[in-house]
Amino acid sequence: MGEQIMNIAEAKKYFSDLIGRVAYRRETITIARRGKPVAKIIPFGPEPAPRHLVEAVGRIAAPPDFHRTMEKIVSGRSKSKPRLLLGKK
Repeated sequence: MGEQIMNIAEAKKYFSDLIGRVAYRRETITIARRGKPVAKIIPFGPEPAPRHLVEAVGRIAAPPDFHRTMEKIVSGRSKSKPRLLLGKK
């Protein structure tokens, strides 16, 4: 969910892609004219629910170290390679 600044000519050229990024990736796009922001494209509707338990800090009652442990597990998963990519030994 990032935010990007784009000039009007570029936004016109990629308008369809911008709408997809805003709708599905929940990005926010700022449109600028001569470097000054003039408009913003934002996602419509409520923010989606957290995808991982780590993102649910404050939403669920849990022991103090629960979220740190979940964060370690989730970050470790993103660093590991799938077995298919490891190859046979």
